[in-house]
Amino acid sequence: MPITRSSLALLPHAFEDEGELLYQYFLENFERDWSPWSTQSQKEYTNLKEKKYVFHVRAKNLNGNISTEATFDFQVLPPWYRSRWAYAVYSLSVLFILFSAFKLLNRKYQREQERMVKLQDKQISEKDAKLATLEIKTQEEINRLQTEKLEAELNHMKNELATATMHLLNKNEFISGLKTEISQLAKKGSLEEARAELTKITKEIEVNISDDADWEHFQFHFDRVHGDFSNRLVATFPTLSPQEIKLCAYLRMNLSSKEIAQLLNISVRGVEISRYRVRKKLRLERERNLQEFILSF
Repeated sequence: MPITRSSLALLPHAFEDEGELLYQYFLENFERDWSPWSTQSQKEYTNLKEKKYVFHVRAKNLNGNISTEATFDFQVLPPWYRSRWAYAVYSLSVLFILFSAFKLLNRKYQREQERMVKLQDKQISEKDAKLATLEIKTQEEINRLQTEKLEAELNHMKNELATATMHLLNKNEFISGLKTEISQLAKKGSLEEARAELTKITKEIEVNISDDADWEHFQFHFDRVHGDFSNRLVATFPTLSPQEIKLCAYLRMNLSSKEIAQLLNISVRGVEISRYRVRKKLRLERERNLQEFILSF
């Protein structure tokens, strides 16, 4: 700050008219001692810190007489950026920054929490997917075991059906042969009573051939293997006779006409006639194969 002649007006009036004066000064709280004597009547200070100061000044004339010192008190105020209002603004700014930092950290924490939740959900979903896959594999294994069991049962039923079929074939073949032999014996006999007895035996054998007990046993195993074929066939085509139903069952088993003739106790020609009648009742077109229809039914 500049110290001008107006500041030096505080000096005693004794030296005002005594020619050229010399001045000496020092600034309390800034300088340690008086300055050298000088003719300069002004003093300028720069970069003074904010606080109270006392400016001391005295004069000396050519005779070496020193005046009483004069003092000037003044205070340097801080710059605006170090004022109370500035510090208040700084405090508010720091609080705002701290609040903003807290909000940012809290937001970051919330995002981290959300990320952790999503990660946990993803891990849970992966575990659920693995459990679902394991459950599917377990169910597939159960189904495979059940399929194997059903296949084993089906094979057993097929074996039972084959046994029943062979039994019927052997039985009818045996009885047919026996019937033929007895008929020939009856023709060769001379006694009427022997002929009558043999004729009676022949009729009983015929009755035995047409017995339904073996058929019912056969039909039970047959329907288990072929998905209740007989009942479905009767429900769809109710006009079929029991003999024709048997024919359809034997066709389903892919038996030859000769084997079917033995099972039904008719001739091969009779099998062909029965096949023709069944075709008419099933209302099959001429180009449609009967056995293919029966196999696909």
